[in-house]
Amino acid sequence: MPGRWALGVVLAVAAAVRVAALACDARLPLFSHYRLDSLFYDRLARALAAGDLGLGGQPFHLSPLYTCLLGVVYFGFGSGPWPIRIVQLLIGLGTVALIYQLARMLFGESWALACGLAAALYGPLIFYDGQLLSDGLATFLHALVLLGVVRVLAQPTRRTWLLLGLFWGLCAVTRASALVLPVWLAIFWAPFRPRWQSALLLAGGVAAVILPVALRNRLAAGELIPITDSGGLNFYIGNGPGANGTFRVPPELPGAVNADEQFKLFRAAAEKASGRPLLARQVDAFWTRRALASIAAAPTHWLRIEAEKVWLFWNAREIPNSEDYSFMRRLNPVLALPLVQAAWILPLALVGTLALLASRRPAERYLGLTNLVICLSIAAFFMLARYRLVAVPSLLLAAVACLERLRAAWAARAWRRLALGGAALVPACALALAPKLPKPLDDEYFKLGYAYHVQAQPEAAERAYRQALSFNPEHISAHKNLGVLYQGRGDRTRARVEWSTVARLAQATGQAAYGEDARRHLAALEAP
Repeated sequence: MPGRWALGVVLAVAAAVRVAALACDARLPLFSHYRLDSLFYDRLARALAAGDLGLGGQPFHLSPLYTCLLGVVYFGFGSGPWPIRIVQLLIGLGTVALIYQLARMLFGESWALACGLAAALYGPLIFYDGQLLSDGLATFLHALVLLGVVRVLAQPTRRTWLLLGLFWGLCAVTRASALVLPVWLAIFWAPFRPRWQSALLLAGGVAAVILPVALRNRLAAGELIPITDSGGLNFYIGNGPGANGTFRVPPELPGAVNADEQFKLFRAAAEKASGRPLLARQVDAFWTRRALASIAAAPTHWLRIEAEKVWLFWNAREIPNSEDYSFMRRLNPVLALPLVQAAWILPLALVGTLALLASRRPAERYLGLTNLVICLSIAAFFMLARYRLVAVPSLLLAAVACLERLRAAWAARAWRRLALGGAALVPACALALAPKLPKPLDDEYFKLGYAYHVQAQPEAAERAYRQALSFNPEHISAHKNLGVLYQGRGDRTRARVEWSTVARLAQATGQAAYGEDARRHLAALEAP
């Protein structure tokens, strides 16, 4: 009963802070103005809800399970911003409950309460639970797989092996990189015999989930693609010429700034280079080969980039992609509260991971190995804050393991062990807290202004554009949109100022399209 009360408190805290954060988010235009991957998911889900199960004859490019979940929610409850947010809030509460349960099984009741509250108040988890992205669902399923492994090691029955396989399959069709999780190691660590039966049950559970996705891709697109066809282009983005450790737009494909354009332009470039039409898996293989050729041409440079990715995984900075968590903390007063942040967790988690890898308990060794494998699987592509989110359950548990061992060393007066643990935390803190160049906020304020603009809130849009210009007075798109705003309002004088600035900046930077746009609008403003 005390455990149930503790879990109830944890879930109540988690629900309260998430509902409050969503209420604040709902006041912002970004709540229903989707961009990049969110816009792509929204478009696919609308097509599914309308009955287009083939999605235009395309294989799944992004998470099949999240795409289907979003389509089902849209079909049953409408495509407004609230129904899917409520579903994701419930999934987020499930993640918190799983983390609490794992901590209770591994470290006991008191540590479970601390770990559960840390998960309930972990800022990035709260933030991504409110985004139209697959990462909240993927985090829940990674925690479910971890729980499945711990249960198999404790009670290796046919049922637990089959469930673990199903969990692993669901995790993989949400994020394909989950296939590299070392779940199969449980076959050798668990006392269940015979091992071949464990392997068959595990593989059967995985296949039961992945085969329908592969069959759907075969029927819709005419190709046998097990999950998604985006591995090659993402591998190239993270390892091709000009790779920098995080997401980038390849210079040879400057228009590939969002998911929709990426798939079109990467396919077109591959077909042009090959001189013939290509199947989706051939496009995928083309960009994989290109990336491998780049690695082979400069292996030392690639190793340096890989080290950068590993560092970024253990660094506290939340590298943005679709939306910027650090920026949203300026706009959402709930996220601005002193919530649990990565900087609090990562140093402890790194030391705890090393300690877990040396543990004699199979469940603890698996936990440490999970952090290592997730880190390396992200480093194989590129690092983003939302990609690291799936590791939050195992990172929180590793942080608890570190604290639990330090406390045990203190209680036992094992000063040598305590000193070694404290000494290990010093470089871990240096790695996690090492500063990275701050990301300018002009683009974030510009995107906020644009969201206000398209939702017909011109005064708020003007304020956001001006904020963007306060960070970067030469932000040409902000000047352009202000020109459009003033011209539409009939303020010809201020519109001329903005369009003249656009013309000057376009000439200085060689952006011909902006220059032509400015000349056209200035001519219209001079007309009676």
